[in-house]
Amino acid sequence: MFENWNFFGFYVKKTNELEILSYTSDQIPCSPINMNGVCGQSFNSKKIIIVPDVSKFHGHIECDPNSKSEITIPFLNYVLDIDSRELDDFDEIDKKYLKKIIEMI
Repeated sequence: MFENWNFFGFYVKKTNELEILSYTSDQIPCSPINMNGVCGQSFNSKKIIIVPDVSKFHGHIECDPNSKSEITIPFLNYVLDIDSRELDDFDEIDKKYLKKIIEMI
């Protein structure tokens, strides 16, 4: 349904890293990943992070060179990570409704 999305996955916190739990992607995701990337920063701050251009985000972990923008939603011991092939593909509407979906879980 979201043709620009090239990754949709859940990471779980294990010791000092995040490990992939479940995902949909054309690429095999990076796992485990350190806590310095977008997902780790989102997990540590307990805040949703929208990255309009991943090439400009300090600490971004490149698993798929086709990923251009990203949104991360932390919850409990997990992070929902969604990447897009398009720059600036996520906005406050995505943030609002993805947060509502996570809250239902």
